[in-house]
Amino acid sequence: MSVVGFDINNYEIKNKPNVSNDIRFVLISDLHLTEKRKESLLNAENILEEITAINPDFVCIAGDLVDGNRECKTVPDYTYSFLERLAKVTSVFYGIGNHEDVVLKSEFEKIKSLGVIVLDNEKIRIDSLKVEIAGLTSGLRTMFSEEERENLRKKGKAKYSNVAHRLYCYFRMMLGSLLNKITGRIPKSMPKLEVLERWEEEKDNASYFKILISHHPEYYKLVKNYRCFDLMLSGHAHGGQIRIGKRGLYAPGQGLFPKLVKGLYYNSRLLVSAGAIFLLFINKPEIITVSLK
Repeated sequence: MSVVGFDINNYEIKNKPNVSNDIRFVLISDLHLTEKRKESLLNAENILEEITAINPDFVCIAGDLVDGNRECKTVPDYTYSFLERLAKVTSVFYGIGNHEDVVLKSEFEKIKSLGVIVLDNEKIRIDSLKVEIAGLTSGLRTMFSEEERENLRKKGKAKYSNVAHRLYCYFRMMLGSLLNKITGRIPKSMPKLEVLERWEEEKDNASYFKILISHHPEYYKLVKNYRCFDLMLSGHAHGGQIRIGKRGLYAPGQGLFPKLVKGLYYNSRLLVSAGAIFLLFINKPEIITVSLK
């Protein structure tokens, strides 16, 4: 089953033994909405139509809903329209990715006013479904103060043309990933894990299925020893950008030939979306449905 340009991939995951009701939800990530990339807006319309037809219990957005390229307006008006209509279909839980690095608090407040639940290093409990959902915010956002975000926004256009700037960013990320692996250096952009530490201490949620939205799949190695979540939802890798068979060529944060790019990993405890926008060759965008049974 697919809409134009998309795969719709379905996964079935075992629910808690004492939870009798079946749950179905949708995972989307990496829409990169921007008015400068018109196809991203068309993609979003197709996604909204498909989710409406699926009628899931809820939707999880695993970050990079907007395109944080500082050459463009960070939150297009269309984004608010899309989220408002999506929230009328079902409950929406929004985890924060690296492209939300310069989204201002006032813009997130506007998103919340539309009925979207933004999980900025926060957790929520849905008693009717016996589900808890937490969001682990990208460290590439938390490394900035609100004042720094405002200053970055005021600077306006980047120094580079769009193509040159993106190539520069890819090269810088690849070099940084390589240096981190060689030196064991801990990046400045580490996420804040307090939400997991608080969650770990809770004792009254053993019967709940617990979902962690974390945009970066490479964060799994940081959080894998926490037993407070059953399933981590991620994006960011865009399927490895260029697919070579079942492998990807490159992913930010993982470098060349990344391991965590698309599908289920670690005994179904990590689910990675390939993203919902076509960016590079042979990585077909996807919408994911997850059934907890």
